[in-house]
Amino acid sequence: MSETIGFYDFTNTELVKAARLGPGMNIVDLACGAGHTARSIIENVGSRCSIYAIDSSREMIRLASESIHSPAVQFIYGDAAQLNELVPVGIDRILCNAAFFHFPDPRAVLTAAGQILSEKGRFLFNIPDQDFDFGDGTPSGMARLVSERLNQPFDASQLGRYSYTRIQKLATGCGFELEDFTVLNFPLLPEDVIGFYSIPHVGARRLPELSTKDRRRALEQAFADLSPEEMPQYRWAQFIVAPKGS
Repeated sequence: MSETIGFYDFTNTELVKAARLGPGMNIVDLACGAGHTARSIIENVGSRCSIYAIDSSREMIRLASESIHSPAVQFIYGDAAQLNELVPVGIDRILCNAAFFHFPDPRAVLTAAGQILSEKGRFLFNIPDQDFDFGDGTPSGMARLVSERLNQPFDASQLGRYSYTRIQKLATGCGFELEDFTVLNFPLLPEDVIGFYSIPHVGARRLPELSTKDRRRALEQAFADLSPEEMPQYRWAQFIVAPKGS
């Protein structure tokens, strides 16, 4: 993903702020994508830390490495579920912006994370409202809007595969304690929705019959006449988990 998606900037800023980073820390940017989180870490701490930027896409690793030139960052191609085989033990922070909900085996990812975190280490991640049930009966405004604009049926029962309770159970079962849960609200713009669903693996869930190019064209046509004032707020759930007893 080379284009900027506005709400990723918001989620990234909140995640880095919540991490309470400091000089000398060993930090993992998990599912680093084009390197937005790694850049934010450098902006906050400078080169006085060690950053392991990991992604399962060689293309994302290439994009990130071409845009970030810092001796603090090491770019690693690999699977999040094998995180414990990719970086050394003694990690202080693992930051995973806008990716945890894409992992096919979140339990494996959490288990691997627990094996490399230091005693006072923390794992921070976030989940958007189309993949999270906030328990208030309000379905994702983004998912509803996209369904309406693409003339697709809206089925709220297909959303929210994660919830506070499920994350708590996952964390506990993998040796973690849930330290913090925050609900974040961000403004959503038409261009952000177009950019988000133009990501190949995301857009394929909505318009699997179209090519990447045709999918982009269909999205641009669907959202061409929408103003920012007509867009819903975008809710995200942000979590911090810590090793039990830390």
